[in-house]
Amino acid sequence: KTTSASDLTALGSTSFTYNVIGGSLPTSSAGVLGASIPTGTLTLGFSGGSVSSASLNMSLNFNSTTYSISSSSFSSISPATFRFTSMETGGNVMSGSAQGFVAGSGASHAGLGYSIENASYQKIAGSVAFKR
Repeated sequence: KTTSASDLTALGSTSFTYNVIGGSLPTSSAGVLGASIPTGTLTLGFSGGSVSSASLNMSLNFNSTTYSISSSSFSSISPATFRFTSMETGGNVMSGSAQGFVAGSGASHAGLGYSIENASYQKIAGSVAFKR
């Protein structure tokens, strides 16, 4: 369940850093599974009862290649949900997108779905759970 509007308002103006606690294995559009879930952090700022800033730094290994994904360019979808509108990619990533939400009392957790395209035009997607 996403964090309630009253919980988000009670946070005031603050920010939290969330660490990966689980997720799905990265999966290619051909159905090939990666060996491990991504690692990284998500930093969210809160103000006025909604997510006011977001920064993602994530790394995932797939087929012996490490993909680095980062972004601080985001837009709010609703008070508890957001999307990254552009992603800075390193290594062999050509493009990517992600959409997320905050959940739990006091925005204690966050979730994120992502999709990237590598230099071979192969799409790799998955989901990640975070906890602060």
